[in-house]
Amino acid sequence: TIAKREMVKMEAGNGSGSLTFEDVDEASGTYEIRAYTKWGLNFGESYAFTKKVNVYTGTDDIEAETSSDEFDVQFFAESGHLVDGLSTSLAFKAISN
Repeated sequence: TIAKREMVKMEAGNGSGSLTFEDVDEASGTYEIRAYTKWGLNFGESYAFTKKVNVYTGTDDIEAETSSDEFDVQFFAESGHLVDGLSTSLAFKAISN
């Protein structure tokens, strides 16, 4: 069943949009998001983007997954130093045991 259909205007090969579930009854559940162009479908379904996402309402009881794994997280500033008030790029590395 299609819960919602949206069209996005493309300009120079790019488009952006958003999905809201305010008008969908019982919004909680697993949804499959598909994005494609009519032109791309000439080459088969494999040219369509497909992603399954879980949607929860504020009334759902959700149990968070827990893990006993330990992580080593390191942060790296582009200049080598973080300075308060200055914008910079920040990279991180996270490794689990």
